[in-house]
Amino acid sequence: MLFFKKVILLIYKYFHQNPIVMKFKYIIFWSLISVSGILLIACSKEKITENRLTKRDGEWNIDQIEYTYVYEGVDSTIDMQIDIGTVTNAGTVTFTKSTVEFKYDLNLNSYNVQYRYIILNDGTFLINKIENSFFTNLIESILSGETENAYDNFDIDQSIVLYTGELSNRINAEIIGTETRQYVSTSNINIEQEVFTATFTISR
Repeated sequence: MLFFKKVILLIYKYFHQNPIVMKFKYIIFWSLISVSGILLIACSKEKITENRLTKRDGEWNIDQIEYTYVYEGVDSTIDMQIDIGTVTNAGTVTFTKSTVEFKYDLNLNSYNVQYRYIILNDGTFLINKIENSFFTNLIESILSGETENAYDNFDIDQSIVLYTGELSNRINAEIIGTETRQYVSTSNINIEQEVFTATFTISR
């Protein structure tokens, strides 16, 4: 019994007094601390952004919209329209934990649209939405058994929304991106494309 006590004591002294072992343990300890700190910072950036976006019922004022709108249409003629402008005090942006709602007025038109968003590791956030009516209608035709003319006389209507956002501080943020709509009629020659590019400056 005494022999085992001496062995345990020697092992204890070795691990606590040997400089090489102590240095190794020191490196491991601080490595774990550093990794934990990095993970904590990464997680906290996402949480900080979420809390700031959704605070006070998640409502932000749209101080300014800088935009470019381009329309291109082809049927029997070719049509192109370009509109570039800036509007102030345009409306509101409201965030929940998973959705964002835009309400604003632009060129005598009122817009009320809702999208989903995610927060990235660096604290920025991504707003996106993709819709394609062609595949929806095609699947409905196939499921209903109408496969003979499933690919005929279909209109393709596709919308892609992609914005990125970043908080400048607790009460200011910027959202930049593009909304694209493409329409093609397969029953006659009719092609349309609309591209809306905008920078939303928002604040509390």
